[in-house]
Amino acid sequence: MIRFNKISKSVLRTFLVIIGCFLLLFKNSVYAEPNDQQRQVFLVLEKQIDRGNSEGIRQKIVDLDGYPLHAYLWYKWLKKNLYLNADIEAFQRQYSNTRYAKPLRTRQMTYFAQQQQWYAVINNYRIGDGNSQQCLYYWALYKTGQKSQAMQGAASLWVNGYSLPDACDALLKVYKVSSFLTSEVNWQRFQAALKNRKPGLAKYLKRFFSQDNIKVADQWLATHNNPSRVSNCYRWDYKMPQAALIFSHGIHRLA
Repeated sequence: MIRFNKISKSVLRTFLVIIGCFLLLFKNSVYAEPNDQQRQVFLVLEKQIDRGNSEGIRQKIVDLDGYPLHAYLWYKWLKKNLYLNADIEAFQRQYSNTRYAKPLRTRQMTYFAQQQQWYAVINNYRIGDGNSQQCLYYWALYKTGQKSQAMQGAASLWVNGYSLPDACDALLKVYKVSSFLTSEVNWQRFQAALKNRKPGLAKYLKRFFSQDNIKVADQWLATHNNPSRVSNCYRWDYKMPQAALIFSHGIHRLA
């Protein structure tokens, strides 16, 4: 009985191994050809999209659903066809966690702005978007009558110590002649620009200062370029409201 059990277990183990190998080989033989076919379809579609050939491509991409690079292929196609709202919405639902979701949304946001579809721009905006998308969003608010909120948003972007992208041009053109562009806001951006080592931007901002403030800005720029000037701070005009900030900036540059 003991001998029979040992033989039975050995035979059963061998049988299971054989079955496992059979299933593995059978699976590979069954699915090898369709996977190869999908790969070939993918490569053909990728080339057709690159060449701008759009005939019949959409349905072929839909039929390729389940292929590992399906999201990439859909993105590649949709970014050239940003008017396909329903398809893009479906893409965002299906592939919201992929690296293609945000670039596609921001591309379509730019497309909506070009088409002056301002409410679509507003609906596409998400908190945390980059400067270009923020500018388009605030410009869309302005164009839909929400001017105060738009200018407040422009002010928050203006104090950024870096140059702003071209997408901000329309918004900033209006902002620069508005009452929201105050001397205080200009100084905030000027200080941020020098802190970020962007003296070119700081020089550009001088055009928005009064003559008295231009003199102060020149002192600040001179100290930025030659921070050892703080050693002669006793000669400075301490009536300058920014004197302490200029001194602190020079000390920081020397550190």
